[in-house]
Amino acid sequence: MDKPTIGKIDFLGQEISKFTDDQLAVFRRKNCGFVFQQIYIMDKMSLMSNGKQNILLACVTMIVTFIIVAIVLYMIIKTVITRKKVDFGILKAVGYTTKQLKYQMALSLAPVVFIGATLGGVFSFIFMNELIGILFQVIGIMKLAFVVPLILVLGVVIVIVVIAFLLAVALSGRIRKISAYSLMKD
Repeated sequence: MDKPTIGKIDFLGQEISKFTDDQLAVFRRKNCGFVFQQIYIMDKMSLMSNGKQNILLACVTMIVTFIIVAIVLYMIIKTVITRKKVDFGILKAVGYTTKQLKYQMALSLAPVVFIGATLGGVFSFIFMNELIGILFQVIGIMKLAFVVPLILVLGVVIVIVVIAFLLAVALSGRIRKISAYSLMKD
């Protein structure tokens, strides 16, 4: 805590502006908590540079999340297409288009993606403060509270579901190569 240049600081009935450094340390330990809202701000950088770093960190996190979702969807869709190759060939023979089958594949994965994203959002909304608090205790910050608006969590869930749906439609493109004729040749 800073010493005032004029006046005094009263807190909990004590004039703490007259405390020694040791007394202040004890007082802070027992009565105060510090919240660092921007822990990554570097002294040698401008505010704009620090903001760019935080945005870059958020973008990297989103890209990693997108890559993980893409890999999982790729493996699931590849397996489903391989196992249901005959079924897709029959459906195409009776008149279904590749586009209809791609959307059917994407929609069949939508409930699982929605439930997973919703459970992840609820879990992070409920437990985020505690988990981040435990992580920050390692570096000596004991009292910490992040305020995560519910609308932000809902927004992230919706974005994950939409991106996963669009990605599933794109990854289902292998259905185009399946035809009744190619199945009879095999």
